[in-house]
Amino acid sequence: MPKTRFTVSEIDWAKNEDAEDDYSRRTVRATPVASFASFEEAEADRRVREAERRASENPFEYGGPSLFYQTSLDGPRLHDWMMDAGIEPPAKLKGHATWVEWWLLESRKWTAEQRAHAWTAMDKLRFFTVSETRPTRKAYVIQELNWRWEDEPTLYADYEGGKIVRAFRSKAAAEAECERLNAERQSQDDHEGFESFTRCTRIDGGDGDYTDIAETEFFEVVEIELEAAE
Repeated sequence: MPKTRFTVSEIDWAKNEDAEDDYSRRTVRATPVASFASFEEAEADRRVREAERRASENPFEYGGPSLFYQTSLDGPRLHDWMMDAGIEPPAKLKGHATWVEWWLLESRKWTAEQRAHAWTAMDKLRFFTVSETRPTRKAYVIQELNWRWEDEPTLYADYEGGKIVRAFRSKAAAEAECERLNAERQSQDDHEGFESFTRCTRIDGGDGDYTDIAETEFFEVVEIELEAAE
């Protein structure tokens, strides 16, 4: 039975070039950076990575121009939170930009404990996350392309899909058999009476060229994921 893994992923933050502000906003992407057998190991790794990233970041530059995007605390409670650790909050607020400038100027004066305390309030902002994953099995399927005639002396490849010929657990084995099948077909004088072919109509776009039978790939390997066995 495949064992569950716990993956640490880096959350993607990006600036919108079309936006009128300079805030980084969270995207749907996340890049796996480490994998562990237990949640405890993964969470410990995430905390280390999170702390390292926070050391050089200004939380108020993320999410958007409002405290809503960074913290669950409103302005007065965030003031009190900072003061609990001996951090002097902004004296006069002139919009969210005040928090951005304040962090930039003041955070360099704080101790490590004060910085950690300030970041604790930023509960809506994370750079890394832990997710539970189950290993997947893969199969490598050889499919024969389908071709269609369009009133020309050329066959056009279907947009996608094909006829399944055989499946393998090994990618190398699938590619070897695919190569053999293509070589066998390419050695013939014609295919279904045709000698000209094009993949320009294929999902991968092809190169738009017309090829003779000796240069045409009639079979290809497709990688698919199988559900993990229970």
